[in-house]
Amino acid sequence: MRVSNFKEHRKNTLRGFFTIEVAPGLEISDCTLHEKNGKMWFGFPGIPWTDKEGKTAYRNVITIPDKTLLEKVRREVEKQLADYLDGDKDGTWG
Repeated sequence: MRVSNFKEHRKNTLRGFFTIEVAPGLEISDCTLHEKNGKMWFGFPGIPWTDKEGKTAYRNVITIPDKTLLEKVRREVEKQLADYLDGDKDGTWG
């Protein structure tokens, strides 16, 4: 697994978009990096929808129902993203 193609885009908590190269020939594009109050987290791509109050929300396109596998993927993506962004992590993952 490898992170690539980070594109900065700042809006609210959003800090940018990136690609996760899962395996040769398999990529997940448009993943998101967020930051708030010194904590960082990432999200898989989402599809926008409008709630009853007219606010935009996002529905995940990719889900990992197995909590153990999800945690393993989360840790690996965070490590790869921190390395990609020059080790700027410094314990700030939420």
